[in-house]
Amino acid sequence: MNLLYHYYPNLYTRFSRFLKGTVPTRQSVLREYFRDNSIQLLQIGAGTCLYEGWCHGDIDYWNRTLSGKKNMKTAQIFLDLEKPFPFVENTFDAVYSSHVHEHFPYRVGERILAECFRILKPGAQLRIVVPKIEYYFEKYMQRQIGIESHPTNLENIVSDFRKETGAPLDTTTLLNTIFLCHGHRMLYDFSQIKD
Repeated sequence: MNLLYHYYPNLYTRFSRFLKGTVPTRQSVLREYFRDNSIQLLQIGAGTCLYEGWCHGDIDYWNRTLSGKKNMKTAQIFLDLEKPFPFVENTFDAVYSSHVHEHFPYRVGERILAECFRILKPGAQLRIVVPKIEYYFEKYMQRQIGIESHPTNLENIVSDFRKETGAPLDTTTLLNTIFLCHGHRMLYDFSQIKD
C-alpha cells in the first residue's frame, strides 16, 4: 500500500475508503439517485463532464471521482458499456452520450444503442453526439482545414498528430487526425445512428 500511496495518493485514499467500506456501492448510489430525482437522466461515458441531477456512468470511475466536482448533486457509477447495463427496462427519461460511440467497433456500438433503447421509458429521449463526419469531408473537398471554426483543442490535436507523423498541415492531415486519434474505432454519419 505504501508504494500505491507514493505514486498515486488520491487513488490510495479512494482505495483505502473502498477497503474500509466507506465508498458506496453502485446499488446504494443508484437507490439514492432514484429516490432523490423524479426525472431519471443517464449520461454514458461521462468522463469528467458531470451535470447536476444526472446519473453518470463511466468505466473510468476512479478518475471521475477525483475530478473535484464533489458538491454537485449527481450519481457517479462504474458502467462498462461493453456489458449489459445494470438497469431494468424503462428506467430513464433520457440517455445522453457525447463522443463515446466512435470509440467502439460498429457491432459494439449497435449493442450500446440497443441497451440505451431498452432502458429508456416510452417516449423518452436519446441524444448521441459523435464527430460530424460530413463536416470533415466537406472541408476536405473544399480543401479547407477548418481549424479556425473549432475549439482551440483541435489545433493542439492536429499539432500533436503532425509531430507524431511528420504530416503537413492540410485537409488530409485533418481527416487522418479525426479518423486515427483518440482511439476512434468507427465514425458515423446521421443516417447510421438514426437507423
